[in-house]
Amino acid sequence: MEKAGWRIRSITLTNGERLAGKAFIDASNKGDLMAKAGVGYTCGREAKAEFDEPLAGVLGPPFRMLYDEDYLGKPGAEYTHHGQFLARIPARDKCGKPYWRISSEPQPVEGSADKRVQANCCRLIATQREDLRVPWPKPRRYEPERYELLLRYLQVHPNISFARLVHFAAIPDGKYDLNASGPFSIDYVGGNLDYPDGDYPARDRMFADHMAYQQGFLWFLGHDARVPKQLRDEVNSWGLCRAEYPDTAHWPVQLYIREARRMRGAYVMTEHDILSLNTNEDSIGMGSFVLDSHWMKRHEDEMGNVAIEGHLDESIQLAQRPYEIPYQSITPLRKDCQNLLVPACLSATHVAICTIRMEPMYMMMGHAAGLAAANSARTGQAVQDLGAAALTKELREQGAVLHKAEARKVP
Repeated sequence: MEKAGWRIRSITLTNGERLAGKAFIDASNKGDLMAKAGVGYTCGREAKAEFDEPLAGVLGPPFRMLYDEDYLGKPGAEYTHHGQFLARIPARDKCGKPYWRISSEPQPVEGSADKRVQANCCRLIATQREDLRVPWPKPRRYEPERYELLLRYLQVHPNISFARLVHFAAIPDGKYDLNASGPFSIDYVGGNLDYPDGDYPARDRMFADHMAYQQGFLWFLGHDARVPKQLRDEVNSWGLCRAEYPDTAHWPVQLYIREARRMRGAYVMTEHDILSLNTNEDSIGMGSFVLDSHWMKRHEDEMGNVAIEGHLDESIQLAQRPYEIPYQSITPLRKDCQNLLVPACLSATHVAICTIRMEPMYMMMGHAAGLAAANSARTGQAVQDLGAAALTKELREQGAVLHKAEARKVP
């Protein structure tokens, strides 16, 4: 990268190609350009005290409802609550060894900071259509010991369905988007600790490891004789979609990254921006998704059972919906860089990014970043100096809805 003072002049890609420009946008979900430009950023969870966020930091015991027999008897509560196992499953095998990826270290103080980020997975396209279905592939490196805890989970819940272990979202033509669901699913919990700051070879290794884990998860469910036959048959009625990713054996080419680096910019969005009725004069768009953090760590609790930590699913009350995203949250500090915009790895805490990380918000922030970059390149102004009034006027002319008063009421 070539940088003169507080401005990027050019970047050089890994293939040697040099790209010069007057303004730049880091639209990635990893923030590599931002980091190379010397812009301040963070990874992991802030402490609860840093921004006075009640939901921040390491989460405490799972709401003490985990072993509540009255709760367990309620409809719909038989498998999982707040991402937990809802069963007394020992964290160690018969020899006293912790199951794979279960930490036996003491759990950190509730509300403390750490470097963990939400688990990753490959978002698969699956189908039951016989003309499109490709059987689940067996990984080159199949390690059934990775799924011993999953087996214990199935033994406690012998009638659990495939649709409880993964999340199916229907898309056209008999295809489904597969996502993680529950405490043991296609998310590779703890497999991404070094991903945000990892170099490209390290990320390639982590992608391969994630793919092996996820393929192994599906192969185990479909072929291990200890899995109930009804569940095996259900799993094998599904498969990858022949029409998708034909060059990579129908497997996605990238991980689904929920969280990586987060900029420390001119304005840091926090839990309070999401859950309070804040109005931002420089709003560039609005979001309304829940505060959704996927799992980060499996550990042994004080009773010797397995627990999983990091899950957030805090709904945004309809009376408070939606929240506004300020332009300053996608601009670096002036001392770091003056011609870069960062709409995906924007300036936000872990709690705030849990909702802002959704694709509709990415599109809105990308729209604003594109207009701002064009204006900066045309006028020579620093991105921090662009007038909010002019930018928001242009956004409105192009159909953007920027404030709660402008939004349709939620029914």
